[in-house]
Amino acid sequence: MAVAAVSGTYRFATGLAAIESSLMASGFGGWVLHELAEDVPKDLVRSTLRQERSLTRQEIATLAAHVWEDPDKRDFVLSLSATLSGRNAGLRNDQDRFPRLDDVGLGAVRAPTLLVHGTADSGVGIGPQGRRA
Repeated sequence: MAVAAVSGTYRFATGLAAIESSLMASGFGGWVLHELAEDVPKDLVRSTLRQERSLTRQEIATLAAHVWEDPDKRDFVLSLSATLSGRNAGLRNDQDRFPRLDDVGLGAVRAPTLLVHGTADSGVGIGPQGRRA
């Protein structure tokens, strides 16, 4: 199973967003996320949800309240932040390869396949090569 996979050319954020992403994947970023989870967990939940850039401020506030009120959802989001550190090698690999991806041969797949894609995904659109249809 692939999570957050791409099937064609994908360009990562640049500038400040790229620096933030690299920092959060570092050991220092892991420490920062751990401290945030301990000291201001509600802010960390909101910040995590804010990464889905297609949501409005009101949608983020509503979703954050929903997540915060459910202990299982809250714990999931907070524990998810702990998995970000130590991913620098993988992130660098993705940043190197994803912009150069061409046809990965998905048209040749003949086995039954389940593909799940959120219609509000702000990173990869729906349609050929991830373009918004």
